[in-house]
Amino acid sequence: MSTVVLEPLKLGDLIQSTPLLARLRQRSRELTLVVARPEVAAAARHCALADEVVLVDGTEAPEKIKNTLNLHPETLVNLSSSRWSTGLASQFKPKRHLGPRASPGGVVYPPDFKMAAAVMRVDRRLGMLNLVDLWRRLAPDPRDSLTDGGPPAERPGPGGGPPALPPGPPFRLGRGPVWPVSAEALAEAEELVGSFDFRAGGPLVGFQLGCGSRLRRWPAERFVELALALGPVRIVLFGVASERALGRRFLDLYRRAGPGGPEPLDLTGRTTIESLGGFLSLLNLLVSADTGVMHMAAAVGTPVLAVFGGPALAGETGPYAPGAIVAQGSAPCSPCPESGDCRKKVCQGLPGAPRVVRAAGKIIGLDPPPAPSSPEDPPVVIFRTTADDFGQSLAPDEPAVLTNTQKLALAVREACVGFLDKGHPPGPPEGDLACFTAGEKEGPDDDARAAVEAVASLALETAAERRRFRLLAMDALARIEGLVPEKSCG
Repeated sequence: MSTVVLEPLKLGDLIQSTPLLARLRQRSRELTLVVARPEVAAAARHCALADEVVLVDGTEAPEKIKNTLNLHPETLVNLSSSRWSTGLASQFKPKRHLGPRASPGGVVYPPDFKMAAAVMRVDRRLGMLNLVDLWRRLAPDPRDSLTDGGPPAERPGPGGGPPALPPGPPFRLGRGPVWPVSAEALAEAEELVGSFDFRAGGPLVGFQLGCGSRLRRWPAERFVELALALGPVRIVLFGVASERALGRRFLDLYRRAGPGGPEPLDLTGRTTIESLGGFLSLLNLLVSADTGVMHMAAAVGTPVLAVFGGPALAGETGPYAPGAIVAQGSAPCSPCPESGDCRKKVCQGLPGAPRVVRAAGKIIGLDPPPAPSSPEDPPVVIFRTTADDFGQSLAPDEPAVLTNTQKLALAVREACVGFLDKGHPPGPPEGDLACFTAGEKEGPDDDARAAVEAVASLALETAAERRRFRLLAMDALARIEGLVPEKSCG
């Protein structure tokens, strides 16, 4: 079976799609990735999960691109609902089409995508279906395991040779994202870090300062606050060449503060796709906004503390790894649109540093002094990643008030998962609710019923399906009400 995958535009998207790519590669005679950015093409070639990576000009018309490609896939997989991607997908005539596709009436989604798209249209704050799980389920495998996918499959390489898999540490093909770290990349990272004069020991903490979206970026000032509060740690700065100014700004602010500790190692603009995984694998912690580097760190097994604000929501694109931590900041108007410029400027700097300091200290085994806080500090919930038989979910890592929105988000996820997987046990598990503080015990209000009805109407075709979805959501709400403890955890 020959398979063509149309990849989204970003490095993080590629990494989040690797569980799907690994499965497709096992089942395909030939697997070709079509990408529209050079950096994504380089990363895809390094990841070595495709037999061929084709770089195209994303500014050209889909029909012109199709005419330059000598591709006749039996299976076409499209991972984006953009007009360009669905338009290019419509140029092929495969026997099997997976993912969104164009039609005369608009974009047609598979069931999982349609459910997630309906939730996003109603209220993005209710979205708790991780993108990795949506893509992974395009090629389902009953042997899913979050922590261990088993050894690489013995799939012959071109010409019937040995398996064409990357060198280095074992390359797991499990449920979560994978990223190869070669022995050469690891040696390069160890040599550079070892030669740098840190002047002191302590945990190795990486800061990814930049972010593709300005609205998602955590300011350099917040990173400096975190660095100063953590105390005796060794800091490594990451970023692409265009983000060198951020590295210089961080160092300038850090030096002005005069902490007297080891000078940070600035690697902004100094790493490659091949070497970056090696550096990340040495860290005790990476702190990052929603970026490709964050997803790569999670894929190589580095503990991740993700700082989400603005348009970024942990339930959609949070780091996919057991026990990752997300500090989710939220303004009253959150989440904001991905495109355009926000005039309110409320999200800039969210979440505040104090709660992030505590979360980072717990991960690396330090007990930093409590940072000053006030009632004016912006709201933030510290989540940790958990998992069930469907995929990744979130639970609070510290005491938090269970708001009506969060309660409804949990219930909507259970309804979505229960509808998509008929054998899914009712939930969420009691452990996922243990750190929530019980609010008033009351049934679903009119707003909750209206949101559930709206999702059902957008996602489902028949009255019977919509009725079943409503029942699943209402049952989940009742279960959540009964499981939330009267007091928060310590």
